[in-house]
Amino acid sequence: ELVQRGRALWESLPLASRDLFNAMFWNGGRFRRYLVGPSSLENHHNGLNGNFRHSLEVAEQALALARDHELVSLPVMILAGLIHDAGKADEYRYDHTRRRFAMAPEATLVGHRDRLQHWLAAARERCGEGVPQRQYLALVHALTATYGAPPHLGLREPLSLEAMLLSMADRASGKAELIERLATPGGGFGRYHQHLRGRPFVAA
Repeated sequence: ELVQRGRALWESLPLASRDLFNAMFWNGGRFRRYLVGPSSLENHHNGLNGNFRHSLEVAEQALALARDHELVSLPVMILAGLIHDAGKADEYRYDHTRRRFAMAPEATLVGHRDRLQHWLAAARERCGEGVPQRQYLALVHALTATYGAPPHLGLREPLSLEAMLLSMADRASGKAELIERLATPGGGFGRYHQHLRGRPFVAA
């Protein structure tokens, strides 16, 4: 099911966007880690295939939000959702001794967002400028814009609908997975989690 959902999203992209995605994951090992690895170690989607499941949810939810807005580029929205956490493919490694995923040593120095920018730039160079410059700029902005970042970091506040909707979908996917995992059968208060800063409450 996950692969079918991912294929459907990928096939809905223009050829140039599909080429950009393929160029990012030309390394088969990287693509496998993207599909198999977690999205976090102790937060949301922290199990097998977690990063891929989260990426699909973000792309699908962002696309659903975008359909009400004529000014949103759907290719940018879909591609941004699919790759926004792609850098985590090299952030976590499976520790066969401990039988669990752990932070890769190099990830303590270079985060997944920085890694993603390098991968994207290399893919762009390999593919040429098939994706129009304005759409490419919108894609990079959606992937890097951050609410409330200190000015000295050089990060920009979201200024496009794509960036705003991606942020909303990303947060919704992560929080929903945590709540579903921590909820108590029958409703009411679930188990405490530090990233929720409390115990999730389910009315149903």
